[in-house]
Amino acid sequence: MKIGQKLIGAFLMVAMICAAVGGIGWYGINSLDGSVDEIGGQSLPAVQALLTMDASLVECSAAQKALLNPYLDREEVTKAYGSIETALAA
Repeated sequence: MKIGQKLIGAFLMVAMICAAVGGIGWYGINSLDGSVDEIGGQSLPAVQALLTMDASLVECSAAQKALLNPYLDREEVTKAYGSIETALAA
């Protein structure tokens, strides 16, 4: 075989390998589309709800700890109870 034929054969082999890798990548991208829709449509709203609940829990906890102080005046006690009601409503 001449060197030109060897170079053409090698180039064709590399082109076939590149086409195979590209096809596998294309298939992977198409199969990820459904997963991305599922994450965006179902998982992220659930995470947002959990973050809201966590923030409300932290607010309730802080207000309850404030109510443990025996030196609070009536206004601060009312404010703490209002904070708890607001957090529970969220």
